[in-house]
Order: sequence, then structure tokens, then C-alpha cells
Amino acid sequence: MRYDNERGKGDHRHVGEREEDYQFRTLERLLEDFRRDVDKLEATMKAIIEVARRGSVFQSAAQQLADARKGRTPDFRLSFESARSLFAELTPARLDLLDTLRRVGPCSIYALAKAAERNYSNVHTDVSRLEELGLIERSEEGEVSVPFAAVEILVPLAQSA
Repeated sequence: MRYDNERGKGDHRHVGEREEDYQFRTLERLLEDFRRDVDKLEATMKAIIEVARRGSVFQSAAQQLADARKGRTPDFRLSFESARSLFAELTPARLDLLDTLRRVGPCSIYALAKAAERNYSNVHTDVSRLEELGLIERSEEGEVSVPFAAVEILVPLAQSA
């Protein structure tokens, strides 16, 4: 997402490779429109968590770039080498925490622990790990949030001979 004022073209914005006319009014309005556009993008973004072979990260990155160029919101991808390692990191308690946080919206870890009806220390540990994995974001004010509308977990089964 990019807003632009180019000589000969006038005010416009870029969404992926697509250009749209934009009517500049005030700086405040521009910032409001930009924030709304970013919120819209985040509302449609999903996290795809998968078991994938080594080296598949390059294929995923190429797909994300292609999607972005077409104006589609690129999804966040997180890969693990095995189902065992995926579910060691994304325990049922951590997945429930993501769901609770998405439902209540940005909040403190203390408020999240209350909403999830869990011990603060355990929630703090889980939030820290989910933040390291990129599944939770922390604001400058210390509030945590989930920037995704959905999480998909893909575990391919072995191919038959």
C-alpha cells in the first residue's frame, strides 16, 4: 500500500501493482485513509502454518511476491520441519490464546490472562513465544494483538508408493 503524488499523474495510491485515483484533502485525512487501508489489509490476512521440506521457504517467498504484485494481500507463512515440532510450538493452549486475543482485541497480557482464565505467568511465556514466531504483535504501549483474520495449519500426509 502506497500513496503517491507524481508529476503528470496527480494524487493516487498503489495497491500491489494496481493504481487507483486518490483525492488528497488534508494530511489528517490522508493518515486516516492510510490507517483504514492497512486495517483492511490486516483484516484479510491469514497465517499459514505448515509442515514443509527444507528449502521450500524460497518457493513460499516467490508466491508471496507474486501475490503482492497482483494486489493480493500476502499471507504470513510459518514452516516447521515436522508435525511434532509444529505442535510442540503451537500447543492447544497457545492456539486457544490466539483465538481469545483475536476475539478481545488489543490488550495487555494481564487482561488477556483474565479473558483466557489462565495463569498470568503461563500466558506471558506463551505470548512471548508466539511473538517470536510472528503470530502476535506488541504495540509501543505494550498491548498485544493478533494481526490475522485466520490461522490455517497444513500438515500434508505421506504419499503412497
